[in-house]
Amino acid sequence: MLSPNGGETYAHGSRVQVQWRADGISGPGAVHLLLSGRKVADIAVSVNLSQGRTSWRIPDNIQAGGGYTVRIQSRDGKYVDTSDQTFIIGTAAGARLPAARPERGQRPAAATTGTGTNTETTTEPEAEQPAAATEPAPATPALSFISPASSARWCTNQPHEYRWQSNLPAGSNVRIEWMMGDQVWRTIVASTPDTGSYVWAGYTDAQFGSGMGSFRPRISATDNSVVHLGATLHFGKPLWINAPQSNHTWRQGSQYNFRWTQLCDLTAPAVLELLDSNQQPVLTLADGLTATGHHIARSQAWTVPDTLEPGTYYFRVRSADNQLASSGSFKIANPVSFPVSPDLTFTSPAKDAGWCTNRPHEFRWNSTLPADTRVKIDLMDASGETFWRSIVADIPNNGSYAWAGYTDAQFGFGMGTLRPRIATMDNGTITVGERFHIGKHLFLEAPKSNHTWRHGSSYDILWTQVCDLPAPVVLELLDAGKQPVATIASGLGTAGSSSRQIYKWTVPNTLVPGTYYLRVRTADGQYMQESSFTIAAPSQN
Repeated sequence: MLSPNGGETYAHGSRVQVQWRADGISGPGAVHLLLSGRKVADIAVSVNLSQGRTSWRIPDNIQAGGGYTVRIQSRDGKYVDTSDQTFIIGTAAGARLPAARPERGQRPAAATTGTGTNTETTTEPEAEQPAAATEPAPATPALSFISPASSARWCTNQPHEYRWQSNLPAGSNVRIEWMMGDQVWRTIVASTPDTGSYVWAGYTDAQFGSGMGSFRPRISATDNSVVHLGATLHFGKPLWINAPQSNHTWRQGSQYNFRWTQLCDLTAPAVLELLDSNQQPVLTLADGLTATGHHIARSQAWTVPDTLEPGTYYFRVRSADNQLASSGSFKIANPVSFPVSPDLTFTSPAKDAGWCTNRPHEFRWNSTLPADTRVKIDLMDASGETFWRSIVADIPNNGSYAWAGYTDAQFGFGMGTLRPRIATMDNGTITVGERFHIGKHLFLEAPKSNHTWRHGSSYDILWTQVCDLPAPVVLELLDAGKQPVATIASGLGTAGSSSRQIYKWTVPNTLVPGTYYLRVRTADGQYMQESSFTIAAPSQN
């Protein structure tokens, strides 16, 4: 959805150009008007999505006020988008009335001179009268949030202030709620004076109950005459662990990712620690990590040392000054004893090889089994213990199988770590191979379409490149029409890797707030991926 996309004001009876972009999508769709997330009118019940626009006259019976958005969707509901922010529908300003004029056929008033019966009547030329002044039309009642700002991050165990702009009548009261989709999740305050500010005590960890959630705050006049739906707010604990969890078992010699979220800025750099079952320190895994908050989980790769005894351990993430900490238990175990038969041994894929989507690959193996033996090839998860997908169910044991590979759609992920398994048809002989990686040539992880990056702040551009690329990587900034704005970086490495690639970028203050695209591509243009995101002014809260 390109327009309306938030902040506009339209008069009843005016004609609105509804515009959208549909990349690679055609066929029929529908466009609806929503009020506070609920459909209130059809703008177009059947429109060709590829045309990118439709015209709509706002009916006079549409309720005046804020909180409106437009939603466009394909007929099957697979593709949907809604205005990023709300807009206002109100009455048109009153027109200036012309000066009073005689009715048709009526002569202007005559002026008389003289006395008695001998009077002379003269007709003065009609003077141009100034236009009669009219009172300006009253402003359409409206509400809009100042705080929380778009993509703000609020944490538990601390107060927060809601601030808003309003032109409701004096003495009005408002209600503040949190929305999840089109449902009210919780009411923050049922009625408070419309003063433009409400100091909220916040939630404790126990009251909130989860790690983090994304909501949209809604402010309404208590009589529901005006409703405004705010931008996305991320709320949760300031620090919590995503992985490992208490039901996880990590095995000696294998690599895993510690994942944690620090939603709000920490008071000191982050420290990662391994504790024993009594929560006493065993290892410092990393220190001096960024204190900057973000609603996306951070990650640190770790290979479990063979020297650690199997048993229960704790992973702890904390601020270096110990003001904040979070920990969780997990288990460390001996390596899985994979079945490896001397009669069947993989030679391809090799350990940590990168196989990309949209291209063929060859499984190769050595065998000492009889020539008439038949085999099957499967993919297992990274642990080698769980079946994922079958590659081929029955082929000759000739040492090679040319596989067509997966398309992006068939694979369904950015990247995955798997193990190949080859076995005879009766499972009498089985070999599980080394870990390897399957994924897209380029997969952009951040920014995403729901991200807002602000002037003067630094953010991590994240992507993976599973296979060796044919040319260096280029990062580009595009405008809403996908026209080049700036080259952020060029000449970046071509080597494939299972690790996430990171490039830190500070948003220039010179960029006009709005929708942009981040594109990651090879210099020869052979591979690329892009994602929209929003650039905004610095948050005021």
